[in-house]
Amino acid sequence: MNQFPKNETIQEKGCFVLHRLSGGYNYSHDVREKLGIEIVKFKGIQTILKAIENFPNNQFLIENAISNFINIALDSNNQNRIKEFKGIETIINLMKNFSENENIQWISCSALMNIATFNQDNQNLIRQLNGIEQIINAMNKFPSNILIQEEGCGALRSLSAVNQENQIKIQKLNGIELIIKLMNDFSDNQEIQWKACGALRNICVVEQNKIKIGELNGIESIIKAMNKFPQNIEIQYFASSALRNIGVNFENKIKIRKLNGIEPIIRAMDNFPNDRDIQFNGCGALNILSFNKDNKIKIKELNGIQSLRTALANFPENKDIQKWGKFAILNLLN
Repeated sequence: MNQFPKNETIQEKGCFVLHRLSGGYNYSHDVREKLGIEIVKFKGIQTILKAIENFPNNQFLIENAISNFINIALDSNNQNRIKEFKGIETIINLMKNFSENENIQWISCSALMNIATFNQDNQNLIRQLNGIEQIINAMNKFPSNILIQEEGCGALRSLSAVNQENQIKIQKLNGIELIIKLMNDFSDNQEIQWKACGALRNICVVEQNKIKIGELNGIESIIKAMNKFPQNIEIQYFASSALRNIGVNFENKIKIRKLNGIEPIIRAMDNFPNDRDIQFNGCGALNILSFNKDNKIKIKELNGIQSLRTALANFPENKDIQKWGKFAILNLLN
């Protein structure tokens, strides 16, 4: 590819082969991450971006070129290299230029999701380059394309993680409405459910977003997902975490109880007693919800105190579980 940069056939086939060499979509996360690192060692990012630059209208080449970034970006150092070589700008511009190409849209959403994961600089740059708009536009334009909805929702989850400016931006672009509608339209799709719960969990850190999720019946959608898929650990984790964050708001505390949302939180704790993250979220959620007299009664009726005590016994060295579990029990007994 580097020897024949103007040969379109070589560049097209090269991007295709590199995507397969990076693991495609079939290998585990760890394997794809390692393969992506190997490609970067040979200046793969620069080579792929040069191929896009030289053949900006070859949509098959572009689809495979962007697909490489999905796996390459699984490594945090590679996330920074993609940003350094203007890969984020390239992806967002391609979403604009090929707005009718559904493959380019979902592949780009997936790439941006991984590029933004736990990387605040990249999250901010994507916002500044109007990447959030492009993701939401794609989701609105192709409402029946499951891949666009799955990867778009995942991208919004990544972009909103510990990033208040992005949380506010998503709300202003009616992203909360979109995510809740998505949960209702694809209620049998477990991938969409956990990614949507994760997105709402992140977005609702902002108080105004907590209120909006409650007003838009987002609490109902989260509880439905928990009840429908009680053995899906990702849904249980993100949903209980979302209810913990949403429940900080006084009105939402009451709404969660009235919608029988306390039950699935306790059930998740009982179903996954050895899962640290489920126990942490459960302890945190029950602590938050117990700051309400009627909620206290309900938690006790559902044997929530016993679930909290089991969490404390199973994770004696975990400071967060010990802290929130003990606070919750103290609240419930007072």
